[in-house]
Amino acid sequence: MLSYQLSMLRSGAVAILVAASILDAALLVLLAAPIGFVPSLVVRGVEGITDVVVFAALFDLVRRQSGAHAARGLGYASTPLLLGLGGGAVVGGIAAGQHSGADPASSGDVAMAVFGVSALAGVLVAFGAFVARRLLTDVESREPEATPAASSGESHAGAVPHGT
Repeated sequence: MLSYQLSMLRSGAVAILVAASILDAALLVLLAAPIGFVPSLVVRGVEGITDVVVFAALFDLVRRQSGAHAARGLGYASTPLLLGLGGGAVVGGIAAGQHSGADPASSGDVAMAVFGVSALAGVLVAFGAFVARRLLTDVESREPEATPAASSGESHAGAVPHGT
């Protein structure tokens, strides 16, 4: 039973990616609504779970595509993620700084814009995964190397000459 569930999870990485991205976008839109502090915390907690699911599905697809070079593929995938997080913080800080002395209602507009842009990004990820699902399904059907040597670099150590 457990192996069946695990195989369903593996074979549905693209479907999980699409569903989690759409749910993430919907939760971001809900966060922009005036729902109160405690409900916002609950929604933010659930939205954080969808973030983890999206990242896990994306990185699993990258790992499968990378084969024996999983560390390189994960590094390439992590770089734009970290640049996007850093760039988003800078742009958000600049936008909030421009409205800090202005009307308090306009600073709420900045927050709404941040949630809107984030929700749009989630929809774009879902759309991209849906459009490229045939290519991604081919990737997710590949099984990565299961030995620890694949991730530790031990498999390549045999090619390194010993001594001088």
